[in-house]
Amino acid sequence: DAFPAAPVLGRELPADSLLVVNRPAEEPGHALENAFDDDPNTWFRSVRNQAVRTGAHEWVVGFGERKMIDGIEIAPRNDKNWKHGQVRDYEVYLGDSNGEWGEPIARGRLQLKEGVQRIDFPAHAGRLLRFRVLSVQNPEGDGASSTDPMVTAAQGSARAFDALQPRDVGPIALSTFHILEHQEPERPARQQYLSELPVPAALASQVRADQSFRGDAGLRMNGLQFRRGLGVGGNSRIDLRLQGGWNLLRADLGIDDACRTAGGLQFQVWGDGRLLYDSGLVKAPGVVKPELDIRGLSTLSLRTLGAQGSQPAQVCANWANAVLIGQEGDSASIVAP
Repeated sequence: DAFPAAPVLGRELPADSLLVVNRPAEEPGHALENAFDDDPNTWFRSVRNQAVRTGAHEWVVGFGERKMIDGIEIAPRNDKNWKHGQVRDYEVYLGDSNGEWGEPIARGRLQLKEGVQRIDFPAHAGRLLRFRVLSVQNPEGDGASSTDPMVTAAQGSARAFDALQPRDVGPIALSTFHILEHQEPERPARQQYLSELPVPAALASQVRADQSFRGDAGLRMNGLQFRRGLGVGGNSRIDLRLQGGWNLLRADLGIDDACRTAGGLQFQVWGDGRLLYDSGLVKAPGVVKPELDIRGLSTLSLRTLGAQGSQPAQVCANWANAVLIGQEGDSASIVAP
């Protein structure tokens, strides 16, 4: 007998892989986890007592490992009062360290609607998702007024604002909050050594492909020869433009044997304007081997700086075996400064 077909898995991250890192003010018995559990009869509900207002509702959920995220599914309570406690204006953040968020990756406004709504945004990589609720829906619709008419008459067309008071955000109730993992069709694996990319003429004095920056010999560290890599000086910058879905950057970083007595320096990798990696001071015979997750990035910048030692101006270094790991169709180029 034939076995039944395997169930089709959705894109939502499973509940047992999620950890609530920061919680909103929850009504007892209605924890945020109720929105993850795939049971529409259990809800997350924020505290309904509005005697103490704190502003926007927000929570942070961790994934356990770095993932590519491109959407959220959200649904209100599923009873006759479904219009009440619905999210209206929101912001979404992704990051790798709690509290270090930068700008939101998505912001918008949901409809007053029964059932699931989906928030879509370009795929971003991270370990944590932060969701902020900036306002809730008026159950009677945007055209209706839930404000004291004497107050609205005094305001006219302008909206009152007091920066010293918290944002007035009513309680919310959710039956569903799913975080959606980005999925791409499998393609054959591909790797691209950086030394195989054309070096712009403007960088020729700063970078040497498969060759030590000092002299005409190949790359050598601790007496070991490296066939591939980029030789650089003590203050260099190599900017790359990435296209496609590259996954990893790998390299062996160290001081070339041609200048090993001159001193040491730092290696840095920046991605989309954010510092991803700093080696600290590297001196011979030390070699460091970073493997960096670069999913979702469109630019990389490889830098050396902070040369010090007996002859800092003579320090030279290697991005040996520097390689991008991705899939067929991904491309990269070195950009002229």
